Amino acid sequence: MQACTAALVEFLEDRAQSIDTGAIGAAQTLVLDVLGVAVAGSVTPEGQSIARVMTGTRRNGDIVVPGVAGRYDSATAALVFGTAAYSIGLTDTHSMSI
Repeated sequence: MQACTAALVEFLEDRAQSIDTGAIGAAQTLVLDVLGVAVAGSVTPEGQSIARVMTGTRRNGDIVVPGVAGRYDSATAALVFGTAAYSIGLTDTHSMSI
């Protein structure tokens, strides 16, 4: 586990009992939402283009991006995932998540 991820996990574990269950449920829903939007966005022209371009850079790694073939390093995976998620414009339309 990367140092920043380990630090985040430790932070959350230390505070898990004090986090409101409603907040945890909302966070789980939003994570599932962005995953679904990213998978849908992976087949858009923007999603396919960024995946194709970044695959061509050969920045291979261990990280799978939902809806995209291949594995990337963390920075490339974040770029491909984020581009796919925002390509269909649904991420900013849910007023409860803003």
